[in-house]
Amino acid sequence: MKKNDKMYIYSCFCIMAISGLGIYFLDNFFFIETEYGLRSNPWLDEFKLLHNSANFVFIFLVGKIFNQHIFLGLKKKKRDRFYSGHMIFYITLFLATSGVLLFYLSDEKLSGFLRDLHLYMGLFLIFNFLIHYLSLKNKKG
Repeated sequence: MKKNDKMYIYSCFCIMAISGLGIYFLDNFFFIETEYGLRSNPWLDEFKLLHNSANFVFIFLVGKIFNQHIFLGLKKKKRDRFYSGHMIFYITLFLATSGVLLFYLSDEKLSGFLRDLHLYMGLFLIFNFLIHYLSLKNKKG
C-alpha cells in the first residue's frame, strides 16, 4: 500500500470521527433558542455534510486498497493484526449500511435506535482502528 493512500485513509478517518462526534454533540446538547422555540444548531448541517463527504472518500479508498492490503492480509493471515483488520472491515461495512439507512428510515423509534447503534459502532471502530495501527507500530519497533 502506498504511503499517500495511508495518509488519505487516516485523514478521512479522523475527519469522519471528529465530525461524527460533532454531529452527536450538536444534535443532542447545543440547541439554539429562537422566538419560535428550540431549533437545531446551524452548524449541524455543515458537520453532516463534512461527515458524509469524508465517508464517501473513505469508502472509495477502502475499495482502492482492497487488493493491496485487505485481500493480501486475508491470504497471509497475520495473526497479530488479522482479527482487528476483520473487525475494521465488518464495522465499516455496517456503518456504511446504517448510515444510508439513517437517511431513509421514517420510524422515529427505529431511527433513534439505529442512530445510537451507529454512534456506538463508530466509537468502537475508532478504538479498533487504533489497535490495528498500534499493532503495526509495535511490530516495526
